[in-house]
Amino acid sequence: MTTQVQNIPLYESLSKSFAGFISQRGQQETADLIELRKSAFAQFRAMGFPTTQMEEWKYTNILPFLKDQFETDTNKLYDAAEGLSLPEEAIIPALDAYRLVLLNGQLIPSLSSLPDAAEMTISRLSEARSEAAYSEYFNTNEILGKQQFGNLNTAMFTDGLFFEVKAKKAVEKPLHIIHLYHTSANAFLQPRHLWVARKGSVATLIESAVCLDTKATILLNSVTEIVTEATANLTHYHLQSGGKNARLINTVVARQERDSVYSNYTLTISDADLVRNNLQIRHEGEHRKQTCTACTVNGTQLVDNHTLMDHRIPNCNSNEHYKGVLSGKGTGVFNGKVYVHVDAQKPTLSSRTTTCC
Repeated sequence: MTTQVQNIPLYESLSKSFAGFISQRGQQETADLIELRKSAFAQFRAMGFPTTQMEEWKYTNILPFLKDQFETDTNKLYDAAEGLSLPEEAIIPALDAYRLVLLNGQLIPSLSSLPDAAEMTISRLSEARSEAAYSEYFNTNEILGKQQFGNLNTAMFTDGLFFEVKAKKAVEKPLHIIHLYHTSANAFLQPRHLWVARKGSVATLIESAVCLDTKATILLNSVTEIVTEATANLTHYHLQSGGKNARLINTVVARQERDSVYSNYTLTISDADLVRNNLQIRHEGEHRKQTCTACTVNGTQLVDNHTLMDHRIPNCNSNEHYKGVLSGKGTGVFNGKVYVHVDAQKPTLSSRTTTCC
């Protein structure tokens, strides 16, 4: 790790606050989770923040976006939920959907409209540790342990959204997940989500976000773990809009079992200074997977999309379409990888279309 990385105020702040963070968490969490956090933070410190000398960050210099002072103790931010109402811009007109509203990564039941419990289990991640799906799937994707921001999120995530679609259930309406971000001072937010579609289930979800205060800068390091069990079908729309003065790092890691379908459609139309999307999908059974990504870049924005399709089993199809529109002095980056393991080479299929203009 270079001195340049060590001298970043955020790195120093995280290093100084981690012991206190763990002490506070130790009163609420299991010993296993605390050990996981300590191990992940040790990995992060050994790796440091990424630099352009690293292949995955070759075209995106993250360091200038980290040099501001950020509040890392975000527990107090949840107090802002009291008296909060849903802003009009968070509502998608004419959309008939269940509504899951999160403030700084924490579910706010009073603003949410949830489906029947017979179809889904929905809760804050911090309240889901007794759920079987949590024990089975939380932090089981080893790729997070190989990434700087993945390790940092595992070490210091605060809360997030857990949901489990019950086996053979088809959720009647889409789930609209609304992320609200609110802070009066520059803040580093690290939500962690776990979404599981059990065998034979069907669901559609739509993510969108609204920053309620544009005076402060928000640095977001979000991780979402997704699992589609055998024959499940999960369609995921992610609308990245708004976000002036925001810096967004979004990581989605998905695991798919036999005959399941996970479709990801990410549309980036945000005003954020930085958007980095990491999408990694691991095929663990014969199935079809489809992903579609589009973005617009303007002003001096930097939008970076990294995708990884990991074919571990034969008879898997992945289709990837990426389109970008760039203007002004903005910068767009796309890096797409497809790994086909030796035992999965035939008749595995993978296709990609990339268009920028």
